[in-house]
Amino acid sequence: MPTYQPPENWFDIAWETSRHEFLDHFPPGRGQAILSLEKCNWIDLQPLIDLLLQTVLCCRKGGSVILRLGRTRVTRFLVDSGFIACLEEQKLPRLKLVFEGRPVSPASFIETIHQIALPAKILDFLTLVPCQVLDAKMLEIRDRVFRLCHGFYDQYIGDDKARAARIPVPIIYELKSFFQSVLPELIDNVRLHKRDQPINLCALYIRLRRRDEQLYGARRHAEPSSKHLTPLKRQTLALWQNDIVEAVFFDTGMTIQESWQASWKAKASPQSLVPKLPSGKRVDGHNADSIILEGVFTENASSLSPEERLLQHLPLRLTGLHSLRQTIHGSLWSFSVRSGENSVIVLSGSEDQDMLPLVKREGR
Repeated sequence: MPTYQPPENWFDIAWETSRHEFLDHFPPGRGQAILSLEKCNWIDLQPLIDLLLQTVLCCRKGGSVILRLGRTRVTRFLVDSGFIACLEEQKLPRLKLVFEGRPVSPASFIETIHQIALPAKILDFLTLVPCQVLDAKMLEIRDRVFRLCHGFYDQYIGDDKARAARIPVPIIYELKSFFQSVLPELIDNVRLHKRDQPINLCALYIRLRRRDEQLYGARRHAEPSSKHLTPLKRQTLALWQNDIVEAVFFDTGMTIQESWQASWKAKASPQSLVPKLPSGKRVDGHNADSIILEGVFTENASSLSPEERLLQHLPLRLTGLHSLRQTIHGSLWSFSVRSGENSVIVLSGSEDQDMLPLVKREGR
């Protein structure tokens, strides 16, 4: 298996456009994946969590992973973000970490890395929730999901810890909302819609990026120009001049569209030839996937029947990702969702309480 080498600056946009090449380096069976970050000097949060999740997934399926690191800023970030510590917690015997040509265990690497001279940070950030890999199969009921998320808030943030870390009060308020409603909904979606998968993992990382004028000149070298930003970052560019929370969440397996289509086929009557959204909009043709993805936000479209929702103690009127769209109304949260080859961005900030945040479809 050839070695995968990401770009020197592994920005989100570069990851999005070449993710298929990245995934091709992870064997489907018991093969070996080799990844070299020795010449990578920057990594955004989406490739960070994708790398973490694919590494754990490959090893869980019986494959092996060799991860090569050097004296780079990325190596510093893998430690500061909790990436290496998360790999240690996963206890992956078929993972091999190599630093400057020498094999090291994640535990020993964490102990000794602070004695090694690495490039200085060029962003002032505070890790709020370090890298986590969660097994959704361990969360049998919805109540456990909420207890997990409330526990995250108490363990990593909490009111006293937030004040000690000088997190602005408005951000503390938004974080409480995130851990009480947004994150539980994301994890519960994985629990519900992918419960038949043999391995059902999701991953998470949250940080607070601070505005530090002393680092402004250096920071420019770690951020692409606006034309190379993802649609979400272009839409929220003005917010990046302030303290801002970044959260990234990934899961594995079936896409939103595949889950919806499978549910429709299982419940459709013999007379139903073309799947339709609740509004009656047809779901067919080359735009079918994008229609479904937009429908789960705009039409409360769910792959679960009302009876299934009652069984799982779920609300009937406000479901899944549609509820997230409602939740961020009036807040400063904006987010993007990528599923398969399609993605949407959901923007908040409307002053009119009768208006919902906008949903925009990105290009394929």
